[in-house]
Amino acid sequence: MLRPSMDRLLDSYDVIVVGTGITEAMLSSALGRARSSVLHLDANGYYGDVWATKSLTEFVLWLSRPAPEEPQQPAPVTTASDRTGAVSTVRLPTADASVANRDWFWAPRLQEEMEVNRENLLQREQARPDIRGDRPSRVSLQQLVNQNRRFNLDISPRLTFARSGLMNLLHRTGLGFYSDIQRVGRCLHMRQSGRLISLPVEPAGIESWPRLSESERISLASFLQQCRSWPASLPDQQLPLFPGAAADERQLPKTLDELLELSGVTSPLAKSLVIESYAMCQPDEDAFEGVRRIQRYLSSLPDESESRLGPLAWVHYGSNEIAEVFCRHSAVWGATFVLRRGVESVNIEDGRVTGVTLSGGARERVSARQLVLNARYAPAHWLEAHKVRHVARAVFVTDAPLRAEIVEPTDAEANRGACVTHFVHRIDGYRNLARVIELPTTTKACPPDTWVVHITLPLSPGDASSSPRQAFLGLTSALFATDEDDTSRPHALLSAFFTVKDYSESIRHRQPGLPDNVHLVSGADSDVDFDGSVRCADEAFRRMCPGRQFLPSTPPHSMSESPVSVNAGTV
Repeated sequence: MLRPSMDRLLDSYDVIVVGTGITEAMLSSALGRARSSVLHLDANGYYGDVWATKSLTEFVLWLSRPAPEEPQQPAPVTTASDRTGAVSTVRLPTADASVANRDWFWAPRLQEEMEVNRENLLQREQARPDIRGDRPSRVSLQQLVNQNRRFNLDISPRLTFARSGLMNLLHRTGLGFYSDIQRVGRCLHMRQSGRLISLPVEPAGIESWPRLSESERISLASFLQQCRSWPASLPDQQLPLFPGAAADERQLPKTLDELLELSGVTSPLAKSLVIESYAMCQPDEDAFEGVRRIQRYLSSLPDESESRLGPLAWVHYGSNEIAEVFCRHSAVWGATFVLRRGVESVNIEDGRVTGVTLSGGARERVSARQLVLNARYAPAHWLEAHKVRHVARAVFVTDAPLRAEIVEPTDAEANRGACVTHFVHRIDGYRNLARVIELPTTTKACPPDTWVVHITLPLSPGDASSSPRQAFLGLTSALFATDEDDTSRPHALLSAFFTVKDYSESIRHRQPGLPDNVHLVSGADSDVDFDGSVRCADEAFRRMCPGRQFLPSTPPHSMSESPVSVNAGTV
């Protein structure tokens, strides 16, 4: 939205940004900080794009929308020519097919409640009952609806490493003051039987972990110490030797699993701890890449005063909070934001975009020197369309936390209802690992007495199925109870499935038909954290503003004290 005094856009801007995802928001913020005039558009009525976070009813309505057909990709149409070259117009896709395969349902008893009380449940404003008394034995649909605004359900959930590109950026700019995080307090491992067991969140807990023998703990601790001591800029093909590793270069380990074997870490459980919890990869991951992944985890370990907390954290209120923080920062530095208006077409002259025609309402034309475009709005010939991948997603609202086998009581298990839980799991028939995140009410993801479970699985060609519901069938059967009388596992009150497109590989190489001053950015990728978005925004900024620093330190005054904010568009 715009302020009433700014209901008319300028005729020209330095940069037009299309999409309000995290990457676009970071880039818009950096461009505004560099004193560029920025017009930031989004055809949606909300911020975040595929990073959006929704209330319960918004989420259900979003899932219930009819799936759009794959947008047609019209070729450029030459409209005029002169001595300087051709002038053409390229229409952009209007239908959003980046999210597909939407499927959702309530638990059977909640569905029955819906059928009986449909009219009452659909009323948006109702008196909220006092729930501070004794906890009810079962959560009702009425309770969920009454507290729907206390849900913050992510389309693309992410954790962040304590020492990561995002955290460094938030610290450097002072924007970390506007967001809260909660560290992951519990890591799990799923056995072949489907039973969950707790793993040490950080290496200090290995010494007292009763599931390993003393010799296994020593070997594991030695391996992790070696990983920690290796140079961060470890060159390829220079893998330091561990005790017991072969000196013959031809016998150097090729995979992380082989490296663990040569290093004396042979216990299946110890391997699972390193590969799944610390490296978060497959056993056949390249040894060098596996080491770098372990280093990333170990480098984010907290101080000794927080030794029971791990290096991963969740941003309160969800991923969209990050997008909105950078959008607000961009507006402070003068950017104009307009929701519910996208770009219908772009005008190209001599291989450069000269302006855009806005969609919605009057077809207004605005000139721009540069255009930043989310890849999902780009015509197919502007990217490597065959490299677009899909990510299977599942979201569950449950009535209890996941429960793990307990050998001896631990703080993490005793407080599991208030812990952020994370683990990865290999699903038969799928190349990549599924990532599971469980969120308690302390993360602002849900109201008391409920939990939110996110599952993410990057799909690859040749996987058993592209249906997310089918892909997660075995995993969800192990995690959740289907019998109402089963109290050993949580019940899924709401189950939702969908797929999201990952454009990160499709824009890695610029295509010949892409105008020189158009900068494509990807939406949500399939990584565990936000650093892919940080890198993408940083690279685009350096192309657009060579020699300038990407989001330098913020001046001493606060965001709200900036004199530019008086004339900025409202976020």
